[in-house]
Amino acid sequence: MQAVADEPSEPADAAEPVSADGAEAEESPAEPEPQAAYTPPYPERRNLFSPPKQLARMARQKSNGSADSVVLMGFAKIDEPSVLLAINGRVTPLEHGQEAAGVRVISIDPPRAVLQRGRSRWTASIE
Repeated sequence: MQAVADEPSEPADAAEPVSADGAEAEESPAEPEPQAAYTPPYPERRNLFSPPKQLARMARQKSNGSADSVVLMGFAKIDEPSVLLAINGRVTPLEHGQEAAGVRVISIDPPRAVLQRGRSRWTASIE
């Protein structure tokens, strides 16, 4: 009879770590590289939906200082299409059917919008 020494037997793949569910654990990837800091295009603006100061200044110049001036500045679409109107030098976004300073938006069809104040209706265009 041969005597066999009690030697701990190790499986051949014991050097690889094994996770709790029995799958081989992967090595953790190297730390991600730091990303560049984001800088907003207009950091001085607190309200992202207000126009930059240059647009407001342009609207005041186009209005020529008249008391009841309305200038179509542009269009925007977030949920619904809206117009950007400069009414007496103040830029206001309005959707179809909305009203500001007595000016109601009747329809929006870029590059034109139909506006109404009282009984007066006109088509404003940015072309």
